[in-house]
Amino acid sequence: MPTSNKASVQALDAAVQAAAAGEQNRYEHGFRKLHLAPITTDGSDTAKPVYAKPVTVSGEVKLSLSDGSSADDIYAGDDLYDSVAVKAVLSGTLEIYGDLPAELEQSIMGHTKDANGAIGLKDGGKRAPFAVLYQSQGSEEPVDLVLYKVKVTKENDIAPETDGETPVVNTHAYNIACFYQNFAGEAWNFTRVKKSQSPAAFDKFFDGVYDPTTKVES
Repeated sequence: MPTSNKASVQALDAAVQAAAAGEQNRYEHGFRKLHLAPITTDGSDTAKPVYAKPVTVSGEVKLSLSDGSSADDIYAGDDLYDSVAVKAVLSGTLEIYGDLPAELEQSIMGHTKDANGAIGLKDGGKRAPFAVLYQSQGSEEPVDLVLYKVKVTKENDIAPETDGETPVVNTHAYNIACFYQNFAGEAWNFTRVKKSQSPAAFDKFFDGVYDPTTKVES
């Protein structure tokens, strides 16, 4: 067989094998399809967690995470305002344009809707944990990712500025800490799903919080 034809056959064989195996992404970029899902019942050694339906959050800008956290008790007015008792696996910042949807302001930020429908922080409001779901684009295929137990440790200050010739668009930035979630005795921090690995799981990813201990049926 001529060398050129042999090389072509080898390249074709390699391409077929890569397609069958699900080729690794050489790089990933982008941050889209952001959803947050409040935890309604936390997981335990004998029970899986229960999540509310994921809520779409528009205006996603950036999610930055790194190992570990220095998150600790948070005080306000000399009283304990919030507490992160267990050291986080990951910590970082979630940044979006605009506000969170009203239902998330209440369920995860602990804000209250008043008689007129306005939302604000009332004394006694407590933040609650939630899951974060989003998608990144890869060199070969997109990747869906879920962080199973996340909590806002600080809502960063917003500094409005007077518009000049060019309006200044503010973003909302939230410091977050990410923890292990207990799925009936199995502790999971996050899961990444690609279509080449599980088409059914990938296609249904944003319908609910992906359960890493249960096979997704087509």
